[in-house]
Amino acid sequence: MQSPLTKDFFSLFGLPVAFHLADEELTARYREMQSAVHPDRYANAALQEQRMSIQVAAHINEAYQTLKNPLSRIRYILELKGVDLQDREAAPDPDFLMRQIEWRETMEEIQAAGGPGSRLADLVKEITAYIAELQEKIAGELEDETLLSAALRHYNELQYFYRLLEEARDIGDMVD
Repeated sequence: MQSPLTKDFFSLFGLPVAFHLADEELTARYREMQSAVHPDRYANAALQEQRMSIQVAAHINEAYQTLKNPLSRIRYILELKGVDLQDREAAPDPDFLMRQIEWRETMEEIQAAGGPGSRLADLVKEITAYIAELQEKIAGELEDETLLSAALRHYNELQYFYRLLEEARDIGDMVD
């Protein structure tokens, strides 16, 4: 039997390597596995078994944290497929750059106006919708080995949009 420490994160949870996961299923499997290997269950076991329990529990936790986050899940799938995440050929395209500049300018205008209001809420919705659209595009690209370089480029762009979304939300938090 293969050790849980040598399995990829998807195999560990008995899931296919894919972007789309059922969150409830992932969480249920995580809780079940953590319960089975929790170090408290091995409190009276031999020291080696206690250490193994801690290692397996940590591995399961790392796997869960990676797979539950869409951005880290994409990165992990790209790594599993052997994609060089430092590939400079995956530079963002001009449309991405223009969209980011426009949204950043809008955020600066909102801050200069002294309050987020509905304009910020609309911007957050727009960025969130674009992130969902980009994630769907990446999900398709990850399934086709010939599109992995496009998936990497879009993943790199997605990272920027997640940061932009966080900055927009931070502006809203400043006045709440």
